[in-house]
Amino acid sequence: MGFLHRAAVIVSRKQPYVDWPNGLRREDDVAFPREFVQKRDVYLGPYSEFEQPLDRALQEIWQDVFMTFETERQKKSIQRWCRLAIQLNGAADSGRFDHITPLVVVRELQHDRVFEFLAGELPTTVWEISTLTDVDRHELLRLWKMMSEAYDPTQFHVARNGLALLVAYVLHLIANLHATVPT
Repeated sequence: MGFLHRAAVIVSRKQPYVDWPNGLRREDDVAFPREFVQKRDVYLGPYSEFEQPLDRALQEIWQDVFMTFETERQKKSIQRWCRLAIQLNGAADSGRFDHITPLVVVRELQHDRVFEFLAGELPTTVWEISTLTDVDRHELLRLWKMMSEAYDPTQFHVARNGLALLVAYVLHLIANLHATVPT
């Protein structure tokens, strides 16, 4: 008769884990509950026919264990980013903004004026519907600029339309920056 080798990782939180986000929260944010310190989560590693050291077992489950929580504020930000992506996608699809090429967008990003440029080009409904905050604009500008310096537009399968490039940037950011802990 064989053995079932499977690592179990138990995650418990210490008081500073609760104190830290509560110290950062704004008035409208929900407080991180103090009783969360007593909560324990157990994550099971994959089955193996052989005993595995903890570091090897963690390689397989680390994302489930260590991904961070999204606050309500972050969720609302994602919603605004998604609404922006939908509006930019619609503008790109209309054909009326084909003059906004990836090169134009990258140039505006390099000069930190992409939102001013887009405000002058796109209908006001784009901004009314997306309801971006100043924080959103600042964060998106910073991240889009970084992406424009790190990636070629063709890596996002975009060659002709700068608005399509911005949509791809938003989707890439959401996929890579935002995650929720599995329950």
